[in-house]
Amino acid sequence: MNPTTNRKAGLLYLLAVLVMLPFWYIILFVHNPPSLNPLDSFLYLLNEPPYRSHFWWLLVLPILCLSLAVAYFSRLAKARAGAFFLFGVGALLALASWLSVSAVAIFVSLPLFYAFVNCRQHLTNHSSGTR
Repeated sequence: MNPTTNRKAGLLYLLAVLVMLPFWYIILFVHNPPSLNPLDSFLYLLNEPPYRSHFWWLLVLPILCLSLAVAYFSRLAKARAGAFFLFGVGALLALASWLSVSAVAIFVSLPLFYAFVNCRQHLTNHSSGTR
């Protein structure tokens, strides 16, 4: 397998994490009243309706992308079953992003290209009899 496809997928998942950081910075530190500190603002967003689920998703999404990035840098992505598993998880994460937070969904979807290339390499090597 070409290890650079795994690295590229991992780096693109790290890019997705970095894209979401300014959002949290703006929400927590910009235009808050002086009496409200960032921790109180954070807890309010995660506990008060009506958009509580959106903020929870925006909190979990970078963690999941970071987990996928770490997985693509590990040995898991080099194994055939691991490559297909990571591609499936990435596809589900991208679909969920498009259905909920479409502003960052493109960044969550970009790594799927290299994940697909990695899976295709596994299939090509398997059908030609090499490992």
